[in-house]
Amino acid sequence: MPERYAIKMPQLSDTMTEGVLVSWEKNIGDKIERGDIVATVETDKAIMDVEVFHEGYLSGPQVSIDDTVPVGDALAYLVVTPDEVSTEAAQAVPATGKEKTAPAVTETTASTDIPASSAAASTPQGVVHTIKMPQLSDTMTEGILVSWEKNIGDKIERGDIVATVETDKAIMDVEVFRDGILSGPVVSVDTVVSVGAAMAYLVESADQVVNETASAPSGGPSQADQPVAEGTSSAATEQVPAQTSSLTPAPRPAGKQATPYARQLAAEYGVDLAALTGSGPGG
Repeated sequence: MPERYAIKMPQLSDTMTEGVLVSWEKNIGDKIERGDIVATVETDKAIMDVEVFHEGYLSGPQVSIDDTVPVGDALAYLVVTPDEVSTEAAQAVPATGKEKTAPAVTETTASTDIPASSAAASTPQGVVHTIKMPQLSDTMTEGILVSWEKNIGDKIERGDIVATVETDKAIMDVEVFRDGILSGPVVSVDTVVSVGAAMAYLVESADQVVNETASAPSGGPSQADQPVAEGTSSAATEQVPAQTSSLTPAPRPAGKQATPYARQLAAEYGVDLAALTGSGPGG
């Protein structure tokens, strides 16, 4: 290994130009083995693990959580011996010259469809993470909130699924990679939400929980609220996707796997997933 090995922000998709440091899975000074996961980063589509294929000791300068880092810039370093470990933080401006706070939506920034002042006013105190509408395909610009799998005030743990959303292609689970307590303002079921806009929040303690619904849709009006054009019957309005997807997906069968789309279909057709045997890989 070189004298100092840089752990860089990976490019995890063709469209990715920068990522947000979500968490450190290892601490400064830890011995890192080949294949260890040292951090998680948020890309333009998902939250991914950062795995390293070198050995050494984790050292600074280290990027802080929630910093936006261009692809290829250093997140931290590996050094050969514990004596070489540095505990310093990375500089505010990366080597590329881009400011980390300017280019991307951060944890507490809502969609550009909502004025920044309005977003700040509705953000609860003690926020540790903003649950945002993810971009799950290259063509996706907005999604529909199908269901909440957790309730306001619930303790959320890393890896929990908190909601399901309807994209332009399928119904998908929204998984979070932070611990906290679910807080409002939460987006209502059937609301159309722009990619990157806040759907709810995680706060540090129960006394910081806000038990309210978002005052306005994050990305535009719910399809149910859109006006009906003259000469169009109300029955025709009921055929839009938001109405057909408002049914709560069937629960996950115990001891079995079922995709979000399969669960949605099971709810629509009244099928008991627990009574079925899957024909796909692993059942």
